[in-house]
Amino acid sequence: MRSRSNFFRDTPMASPKHLGFTLIELLVVIAIVGLLIALLLPALSMVRESARRMQCAANMKQLGVALLNYHATHDCFPPAVVVTANRSGGVVWHGWSIHYRLIPYFDQGSTFPAFNMDLPYSDSSNLSMRNVPFGFFLCPSDVNADSHRFDANHVNTNYVFNRGDWYVWGGLDSSIRPRGIVYPNSRTRLADVIDGTSNTVFVSEAKARFAYVRNCRNIAFQPVSAQPQPLPSDAVDGIAGYTNCTSGEFKETEHGEMIDGAAHHSGFTTAWPPNKKTGGRFASNTYSDLDVVGIREQSGGPTFAAITARSAHSGGVNALFGDGSVRFIGNGIDGLAWRALGTIDGREPTQAD
Repeated sequence: MRSRSNFFRDTPMASPKHLGFTLIELLVVIAIVGLLIALLLPALSMVRESARRMQCAANMKQLGVALLNYHATHDCFPPAVVVTANRSGGVVWHGWSIHYRLIPYFDQGSTFPAFNMDLPYSDSSNLSMRNVPFGFFLCPSDVNADSHRFDANHVNTNYVFNRGDWYVWGGLDSSIRPRGIVYPNSRTRLADVIDGTSNTVFVSEAKARFAYVRNCRNIAFQPVSAQPQPLPSDAVDGIAGYTNCTSGEFKETEHGEMIDGAAHHSGFTTAWPPNKKTGGRFASNTYSDLDVVGIREQSGGPTFAAITARSAHSGGVNALFGDGSVRFIGNGIDGLAWRALGTIDGREPTQAD
């Protein structure tokens, strides 16, 4: 009989179980995790963009409430900007945009610093107000939201007002009203919106710091009574300004300064449908997308402009209508339908996309 100690010594020991991963198993797990991440990231991105688009629409709804509050107080909507003449006939331009005229009519509007519209916005006494960022005037989808807020003591905006189609303003002596909701020295009332507030775009989106040329003296489609010219179906490369901006200036980072009442800063036109690519040339340089502006309002006009509604959202832009609703207008909307939505009394049939 074997001893107890010999029994345990002679009995074979069971091999320990394998507790780790082989290299192949590890690679398979990594591949599966990578695949799941690849599938989830676009979905998460879509959810985030959907939330940002909803926040953008909410911002525009606030703007609509402020517009109606202003109208209830003054029985009209604020002008795009006030332009007057001095005794010698020169233009007096203080420059204040419609946005700043609406600030007191927002919730908590009284908490912002005071500013004096009797003086130009460039006056040193108004400097503190020019540096105040307004989150409700910025679209959260704009990837440049942090970098474009301040530019030479200006804050920017992504929400701009309907200033017409190509024709923006005829000058101080002109009696021909633009087709948009606001223009220099306007006093538009709800009763003037013959097409109906639910069929008229008041505000749309624009990208700040967007390339444009201004003071193009060859952007003047006469007679004004023949508006709108050119048609949305016309080729961009055949239109003066995109190919040859006479006496113009190129600006790459100043588009969308909220305080400035000029159309290229606080307005848009329905010359082209939303997000249309309008490439052009200036000083022998070619640009893939470009806005063009004729003689500026502060120079006395007449002002013609193609300032396209653009956004960082995929497929279209948010638009605030006169009834306070915000709708998403797709890039594929017919150009004439977009212009029809931009007129207050054109009596055109409209069908928003």
